[in-house]
Amino acid sequence: MEKAAEVESEANTEPELPWPDVPRVGFGPGDARHLDADVKWAQSYGEHGMFGYVEGYRRAATAVFEAATRDRQSPAYSVWPLAFLWRHHLELAMKDIIAVGREIEGDDGFPPHHRLLDLWREVRKHIEVAGHDEDPALPNVEMSIKEFDKIDPTGEGFRYPVTKDLRSRSLPNVPSHINLARLHEAMEAVATFLDCARTALGERLDLARELAAY
Repeated sequence: MEKAAEVESEANTEPELPWPDVPRVGFGPGDARHLDADVKWAQSYGEHGMFGYVEGYRRAATAVFEAATRDRQSPAYSVWPLAFLWRHHLELAMKDIIAVGREIEGDDGFPPHHRLLDLWREVRKHIEVAGHDEDPALPNVEMSIKEFDKIDPTGEGFRYPVTKDLRSRSLPNVPSHINLARLHEAMEAVATFLDCARTALGERLDLARELAAY
């Protein structure tokens, strides 16, 4: 009986909630060194320092999806960070491609706006110039990007429940239900395509630099 009472007592024990009972510095190294992020490396690795950001948001989206499926977390809570992380990944991945494409053409930088479809139009131009204009995946990628751009054209819709003017709900074009697996599968496919396009353009950039060095 005593043993049973102990088990019941442990089962009824509520986990201790985090509380700001002492001052805590959030940014800086910690005791769990394996969780220290090398921020300077991430900001400088790869062309234009974009790789850590592009890959980071993709991995974060995957982590949210896996947590929802593994731990059976409510999709009603997971859909917002999942969609936002994927949208931001797409934006960064396309801006990275544009930066490389522009450098090949003797220009630099990428657009400062957040419009996915406009970014895609320039990305597609660089892909086609590189000789991949007949790739059968192009219209499929464009369809996915158009869909995301229609639902969240500003990048704010999955971050806030209302518009900036506070007068209406965000995401007026969103369907009543979003299946997390369906969304994640579609975005993984687009992300893989963009990653391959980035690699191909990166090789062209390396060649252009070699030729310029002679």
